[in-house]
Amino acid sequence: SLHHLVSFQKRQITDLQHERNQLKVLSEFQSLHGQSELKSLVTQMESARVERERKELLLKEAEKCRSIFVDKEEKLKEELECIRMELFMLNMQLETDSRESTSL
Repeated sequence: SLHHLVSFQKRQITDLQHERNQLKVLSEFQSLHGQSELKSLVTQMESARVERERKELLLKEAEKCRSIFVDKEEKLKEELECIRMELFMLNMQLETDSRESTSL
C-alpha cells in the first residue's frame, strides 16, 4: 500500500512536470507569436510612414509645378494683352495712314 501510494505520487509528479513543460512550451510559442505579430505591425507602420512621406513629397512637388504653371499662364495672359494692344495701335495707325493717303 505504501508502495502504491509512492508510485501514485511519482506518477502525479511526472504528470505535473509534463504539464508544466507543456505550459512552458505553449507560453514560449505564444510569446514568439506575439513578438512576430508585433514586428509585423511595426514593419507595416514603418512602411505606412515612408509611403506617407513619399506622398507628401509628391504633393509638394505637384504644388510647386502648379504654382510655376500658374505664373507662366499669368505671364502669357499679360503678353497676349500687350500683343492685342499693339495690334489695336497698328490698326489705328493703318486707319490714320489710310485716311491721310485718301485725303491727299
